[in-house]
Amino acid sequence: MELKRRHHFEWNEIKKGIIEFILTTDVPVSEPIVRDFLQRKYGEQKKDGKFDRSTVNKHLLSLRKSVCIESVKHEGKFIFYDIKTLENLKKILCESPGIKLNEYSKPLFIVLCHNNLAKILENGQINLSIAGLDFYIRLLLSSSFFRACIDTDVKTLNKRALAIHMYKDTYETIRIEDSLNESYNVYKKLYQNFELSFESFESMMREMVHKKDEITSLEMFMEVWEKELLGLSKEESNEMHQGSMEDYLKLFWEMRRTTIWISEREQMSEIFRLDLLFEAYFYQDVLKDDASDEEKNFAIKTNASHEEFINSHEDDGLNEEISYYEKSAERLIQHYKRSRLADDMISDNKKREEQKVLMNLEQISIVMANHKHPMIFDKEIYN
Repeated sequence: MELKRRHHFEWNEIKKGIIEFILTTDVPVSEPIVRDFLQRKYGEQKKDGKFDRSTVNKHLLSLRKSVCIESVKHEGKFIFYDIKTLENLKKILCESPGIKLNEYSKPLFIVLCHNNLAKILENGQINLSIAGLDFYIRLLLSSSFFRACIDTDVKTLNKRALAIHMYKDTYETIRIEDSLNESYNVYKKLYQNFELSFESFESMMREMVHKKDEITSLEMFMEVWEKELLGLSKEESNEMHQGSMEDYLKLFWEMRRTTIWISEREQMSEIFRLDLLFEAYFYQDVLKDDASDEEKNFAIKTNASHEEFINSHEDDGLNEEISYYEKSAERLIQHYKRSRLADDMISDNKKREEQKVLMNLEQISIVMANHKHPMIFDKEIYN
């Protein structure tokens, strides 16, 4: 009788198999469940065709010791294991780099929950916003983006993305800088007895950006600036304005316009922060030849939506108002109290962000159908 050859497993092959099995499950698993899985997958490759309890427990304990998995509960004599934290994911990447973690739903939700982009409810259900779904899909498509979000929290990455936004939108960056400088030079001439460095002036201007509910007219802007930020009394303010009122109104109109530009820049940066991050790592994937056709197609189609969104919001009515007041100083003096609300010039940030994500929904749904997840949906829905 021909003897059955003994199969030589690759280094860490069984442990890798256990990790991949846990990644596919929605609930913690115990030793008998893992043993049954190993029996089905590797049983025919073993000489005796069996996995005994002690061997399986040995692998599970080794994985727990290396922090690739963790014990989450005890039921009777059985310990239940799961993958639940960023630390688990980091160790898996280190111990088993061959596992493509971002292809599984569980690691993606770990990243989202860690960054408050998703939430696990008490009943075990996952609460995921449409913006969170957009983030999920990009993590799924780009392994380099996924690794970045494992190594660095998303809040920090978003801050770094601001520099990318400033580079990509150089015209707006220079326009704001020029306007700040111009306003500061006029400010120094009109407030000669109230010294203020440019750094302090810029800091105060950016503080004004976050007072939009208090500065819904030019008159209110002037009052908040002088009373709250400069600490001037009514009498001191009147003393300073003994010169041409027209000059002061022009200065404050320029300042108010600049704060609106800064606010618009911050909101657009917030809306496109995910696009900027994904784009940065998409370039890495392309240059390393790691970008799949699916990732390339998604990047191209969503970038087209990005440009469409930008073009549809280029004209927010601010330029018309500015040109109207710049035509005549007399009009400026007559109408400064009735200048349009800043809130009317800048659309609600959340609504605009939702609109942008909805424009990407077709591409998102194509990726979801291809991969049959995220797991928040019944798998039958993908048919």
